[in-house]
Amino acid sequence: NPYTDVDLYYFDSADVDWTSPEFSINHSLQELLAVVDLLKPGKIVVFDDTPKSENFVETHLREPVLSFKKQHGFYPGKGSLAIKILEEKFKIQVLHHEYAFACKIVE
Repeated sequence: NPYTDVDLYYFDSADVDWTSPEFSINHSLQELLAVVDLLKPGKIVVFDDTPKSENFVETHLREPVLSFKKQHGFYPGKGSLAIKILEEKFKIQVLHHEYAFACKIVE
């Protein structure tokens, strides 16, 4: 399988519509699930458009972001559900999390 030699998995498709982010959240989750069995210690996983807080979203979009968080318990973003899967399946080391999220699979 040519994908087993990949060291960095970068997910940046399906731009987020902050007023209705469900499509991009689910799309990124499906992308992760397509490769999750290939992830091993040392691999890096990055999700763009996965803010750590509303402060990383344009001011006029903060209200829908906060409303989503209040309703679902987490901030919307491409990787928001995918990160939960990573945390359940692996031990990860967060390398960066502001607007984008990057982690390394530890074990």
